[in-house]
Amino acid sequence: LISRIQDFTHQLRPTSLDRLGLQATLLSHFREFQDRHGIALDIDMGLEGEASLSKESQIAAFRIIQEALNNIARHAFVETATVSVRLHEGCLEIIVSDKGIGAIEQKKGSNRESENATGAGIGLGGMRERALILGGSVDLESHAGQGTTMTARLPV
Repeated sequence: LISRIQDFTHQLRPTSLDRLGLQATLLSHFREFQDRHGIALDIDMGLEGEASLSKESQIAAFRIIQEALNNIARHAFVETATVSVRLHEGCLEIIVSDKGIGAIEQKKGSNRESENATGAGIGLGGMRERALILGGSVDLESHAGQGTTMTARLPV
């Protein structure tokens, strides 16, 4: 029970953000993700000056990356993915991409447009909402058989 409570608390706000900062917290999360899902990550980090990021931006960045990676693990069917997190031109730019199955076919009986492999439901909506609250954006590009790229930009 204690372990489950600690896991739940960590999911709300990783305490390592306060102790270690965004870069170290992300690197730890990437290691855990790779171990848990067997998906290798090609990581590009450029967070020199991360101290300029607000706590809200750090939490949003962590959660957006976490959700994007969870979507890859659930839907992309890949062995590798790419994550780039960089302070660039006055914003925190996050790019998470894979070369997986990309857009999936429209569900039978549905009159909605095709849903994409990264979850056009709550996950993507949550990522966009986190970014919008901070004045940022989340864009998604997905093509059948070519993969998916999620790009988030959060102002610094």
